[in-house]
Amino acid sequence: MKQDKERIYIVPTVYGIMYGMGVIVCLFVGAIYSNNLVFLLCFFIMSLFLIGLQQTHANLKNVSLEKIKFSLVEAKGTSSVKVWLKSNDNYSHYQICLKDRKKKYFELNIEQIFKESLSVTKHDITMMNRGIFQVDQWVMYTRFPFGLFHAWKILNIEESLYVYPQLKGESELPVLNGIGDLERFDGNRGEDFSGHVKYQIGESQKHIDWKAVAKGRPLLRKDFSSGLDGYVDLDWQRIHLPYEDRLSQLALWVFLCEQKNIPYKLKLKSEMVEVGLGALQKEKCLKLLAEQPHV
Repeated sequence: MKQDKERIYIVPTVYGIMYGMGVIVCLFVGAIYSNNLVFLLCFFIMSLFLIGLQQTHANLKNVSLEKIKFSLVEAKGTSSVKVWLKSNDNYSHYQICLKDRKKKYFELNIEQIFKESLSVTKHDITMMNRGIFQVDQWVMYTRFPFGLFHAWKILNIEESLYVYPQLKGESELPVLNGIGDLERFDGNRGEDFSGHVKYQIGESQKHIDWKAVAKGRPLLRKDFSSGLDGYVDLDWQRIHLPYEDRLSQLALWVFLCEQKNIPYKLKLKSEMVEVGLGALQKEKCLKLLAEQPHV
């Protein structure tokens, strides 16, 4: 992400203020006793103070946040966030911190950004409550190298973190639709190979025919059949549980359908995700569950 204009703010920390007061005290002691060695010590520690000011500012200068990406996370679970930071200087940057400015959901610490390169770091975060957490302003700051100064700048980039409901409830899937009479489905599918189908982006890579790819053929997925042709209907109206427990039950069924390779449809009060299977279908359903209002 490119900023229109880089503006860095810098103020002394508590330790910086104490250090500055020590410089002043040292200066008065040298003046009272007319001691050149004390003056020399005073000028030395004052030079360290000014070097710290310059180095802290330089450590944050020309560092830009190019991209930040969150993965879906379960409520009270741990997820990962990837951060792309770029250095435009011919020296490395150290101990850069990044946090959201307003809500203060989390804070990320980056140990090192290599010179004239794009550094990608991965961090773990824990989110407690279900919902969508939107961040539009970030604060990047540092106190490197001495901790005497706090330098920061504000970055504008919009990103959303989706926290879906906790996975809990009944593990038995609902009835399977589309095969005539409705019947209870236990999740077991056959492994009879029925042919190849073209691989679609977002589908599971578990059944890709890699031997065919090695021979120069396009990405093909092995299709297996058990003689059943249908899908599971995950319907909000058919669950008789409290509000949040309903959402948790639907989220659990989404994961079970994906694990057992069963197509499914998700129906809520006024929203619906059509029948599908794979990573994109799973993401759509979990995001929809995360978006539901709290009651």
